[in-house]
Amino acid sequence: MKFSSQIMSFILHFIFLVTFICPIYSLETSNHQVNQTLRFEKGSQKLNKTIKTLLQQINKPAIKTIQSPDGDIIDCVLFHKQPAFDLPVLKGQISLDSQENSEGHDQINNSTLNFQPWHLSGEFCPNGTIPIRRTKEEEIQFGRKSIPFHERLYEVVTYVQGAGYHGAKGTINVWSPRVENNEESSSSKIWVQSLTAKESIEAGWQVCPKRFGDSRPRIFTYWTVDAYKGTGCYNLQCPGFVQTSRKVVPGTVVAPVSVIGGDQYDFNLKFEQDQKNQRWWLEYGAGNENYERVGYWPFSLFKELNHEANLIQFGGEVVDLNPTGDHTSTYMGSGQFAQELAFKAAYIKSMKVAINPYSYIDLLDNENIEATPDCYSIVGGFNKNYESYIFFGGPGRNPKCP
Repeated sequence: MKFSSQIMSFILHFIFLVTFICPIYSLETSNHQVNQTLRFEKGSQKLNKTIKTLLQQINKPAIKTIQSPDGDIIDCVLFHKQPAFDLPVLKGQISLDSQENSEGHDQINNSTLNFQPWHLSGEFCPNGTIPIRRTKEEEIQFGRKSIPFHERLYEVVTYVQGAGYHGAKGTINVWSPRVENNEESSSSKIWVQSLTAKESIEAGWQVCPKRFGDSRPRIFTYWTVDAYKGTGCYNLQCPGFVQTSRKVVPGTVVAPVSVIGGDQYDFNLKFEQDQKNQRWWLEYGAGNENYERVGYWPFSLFKELNHEANLIQFGGEVVDLNPTGDHTSTYMGSGQFAQELAFKAAYIKSMKVAINPYSYIDLLDNENIEATPDCYSIVGGFNKNYESYIFFGGPGRNPKCP
């Protein structure tokens, strides 16, 4: 085979580059890569150290450890050692709160216990301790609810606004919605808020695989005092919410779940402001107004909520992280639209608010919001069986919701 002089010259030039120039470039590149690797390793070591420090702050030393049948680890932590009392303003309240953590608040029927599968282990935390679900390393970055710019938040709610509210309650049915992306979430909940101060306390159930490590609905609490920008967290993942119950554990699985066209399962939630100490108590239960005090958000967390709330919301929420720009196919509730009604759509019933302390009335002049009704919808009303109610939910992405 014959080569032209131009082709041969090119080949010889290429060999020269490979033989003499590339080793120099490779050496420089190699040094650059080594420096990058060292910086990355130092950054990773610093991050790992930060995560371990946070885990030590959250996962307090346990008096007893319980292995839940569903895979959770429950640590029995001395009441006054829980994360909330890392706040200096709460340290002086420990003795008072210990009295409120007495056996009197542990009287609850078995129907509520059935909603907390960790009880199936047959073990309970001893007096003077509270059960806390152990936080895993991979859950640390999902402790807050801050919404990056690329996320879309969809909510369908009914709300009352304006008056001074001192309580809210409702009965929420439980589903196990499909979540498209592990970092997305689907929730059914109640919000108690102060709009002007941008303060909010929330509770209900949520599915978020990245946050909890699976796709099962879990009871949760949340708080913020700056509209989710830099304060607050879920459950006990930062100092704030004070847990008093030895039987109901925020972050644990809620079971069983409702079935479309079949059995429906729900639980009661109540937010009630203590007029003596201006704390917001969270109570949880199942069946016929049976409640267990889970814990409270202390007076010192807030500027306005420690006096009263001016906005109460009931409904569902989906966080959309679909990178393609299409709407997520994450379900809200059962994945059925609100118009499907009983036995198919998600509901919150027996919705009430307290305008006067400890005195609850049905929702009056409430309004519904559904920003994307072709994706998620809501309907509401009042009847004898459900009292004040809403049905809500939807499948997310569909032909009418691309």
